[in-house]
Amino acid sequence: PGSLQEEAPFPGVKDVLGDLSASGYRLLAISRKDAPVLQKALDHHGLGMYFDGIVSTGHDEKSENDLDKAREKYGVTKDQVLLIGDTE
Repeated sequence: PGSLQEEAPFPGVKDVLGDLSASGYRLLAISRKDAPVLQKALDHHGLGMYFDGIVSTGHDEKSENDLDKAREKYGVTKDQVLLIGDTE
């Protein structure tokens, strides 16, 4: 796989993020990548402005606790979260 900057976002992602952001939703990016690396890639694709924060899990394996850590950091409850993945 290429770098994050080489991987193009799915079609329509920018429109959806823009609509969600304009509607007042807080958007967070949760990733196993380092936050600065992810921020650079989001900015490169014109998506960084839509996110209120980036949570780096700091490990290579998915964990059920990753979403809980992000929720706690930003003070939201489970019923206020919608997770949208980045793979097909």
